[in-house]
Amino acid sequence: MTTDSNCCLTLIVPTYNRCQFLRRLLDYYVRKKFRHPILVADSSFSEAVETNENTVRHASRLIDIRLQRFTSNTPPIPKLAAAAARIRTEFAAVCADDDFLCTEGLAQSVAFLQSNPDFAAAQGATASFSMRARTKSAESSFVLRRAVAPPQLDSDDPGERLFDHLSNFFFPIFFAVHRRELLHGNCQELAARPNHPRFAELLFSCLTVIRGKVHGLDALYSVRQSHDENLGQQLQSWDRFVHDEQFSQCYGSFRDVVAEGLAAVGGEDCGPASERVDRAFQAFLRRMGLSHGEDIDRRATIRNRLVHFIKKCGPIAEQLRAARAVVRQADAKLRLACWRNFTGRAFRAELSLLEKLVLEHQDGTLQPQTADAA
Repeated sequence: MTTDSNCCLTLIVPTYNRCQFLRRLLDYYVRKKFRHPILVADSSFSEAVETNENTVRHASRLIDIRLQRFTSNTPPIPKLAAAAARIRTEFAAVCADDDFLCTEGLAQSVAFLQSNPDFAAAQGATASFSMRARTKSAESSFVLRRAVAPPQLDSDDPGERLFDHLSNFFFPIFFAVHRRELLHGNCQELAARPNHPRFAELLFSCLTVIRGKVHGLDALYSVRQSHDENLGQQLQSWDRFVHDEQFSQCYGSFRDVVAEGLAAVGGEDCGPASERVDRAFQAFLRRMGLSHGEDIDRRATIRNRLVHFIKKCGPIAEQLRAARAVVRQADAKLRLACWRNFTGRAFRAELSLLEKLVLEHQDGTLQPQTADAA
């Protein structure tokens, strides 16, 4: 498939032994007649790679897509860095194989960055969903959980942008549309200085924020599935991680990288930059009812765990999640605009399309998933 000469975005899709999710995602872009190139970075086992190659070959008849193979032991960040090094478009975005980056949200993000060269990245609202399994009395169902307004980080001071980002952190900027050089540089830096997975997406986001402004659109940008295979579900929660013996070392490494970047951009010494990073990260922890250091507030930790338990396990959990369709955000106008759009025709039409697609693949790809795992 020949790439449109006006295309300026490449979508990088990392995948690892999840053939059914990749097939579902590419089906979405085929149905939407996506005109930008897609690069699948595949480190799956050989049997899964063969399945993925067939999926990509079939999709390549209708969209511009290619697959780059990696060994199965390639870590995620070096894989992304190698993939980003191959692309030549002005902009790039990373899309997890089990999520969807909506075509209209991508288009609006690219258009904004083209018109605003002082911004480094852009993205819109994120919605999340889960699947309710089929039972004897009911079919599988698509359960919309919440929508989150994107960050608006447009201060001229990189330290202020960092503080605003961490003190209002709801989801990382990892999946936003980036200028290609920035995305590649972030991946290279993370690959050269690996850290605990809990810090990976957070560090990537912080590097983006200190190196440029980030714009939040009121368009629907991403739709993410919550399930047991999510990396976040498999990692130790923050309220437990801050008390882990390895936390201090991991945070120290995180702080050093961010402080060095902040000092380089802001023209200040690493000492004051490290203090600004500490203040921003303390705000990040306080937002979750946590703290770190000699003044650990254990009552806040207990309260946070209790609230987490009630939200997850309480009998009215779904009603509470629905009521918080748009969570607290610093930019009230943007939050209101996202809420209006989320309940409007355009958002509903895109979510309806995705619900239909997901349900079609729910039955059609469960058996291949078992075969691939074997």
